[in-house]
Amino acid sequence: MDFSTASVVPRRVGTPAEARAEVATRGAAILSGLADREAAFAAGRAFLGPDLRRFGLQFEATKDKQEAEAAQVADQPVRVL
Repeated sequence: MDFSTASVVPRRVGTPAEARAEVATRGAAILSGLADREAAFAAGRAFLGPDLRRFGLQFEATKDKQEAEAAQVADQPVRVL
């Protein structure tokens, strides 16, 4: 079987419990209705439950972001040993 052209359209659900069940059954889910960052973090904690290790914000991988962070690193003092 060639799965290279397969696609999955996850089912949209409204609660972390529904998302966990859907992921366990079908492998993916879209959890909607999260209005802000705190709601998303709470949903992530509820979804992962005892499996939670650590999570946080996703970083932005753009040229502008890399250049801004490179400038911050360049401004740090160099310590010669």
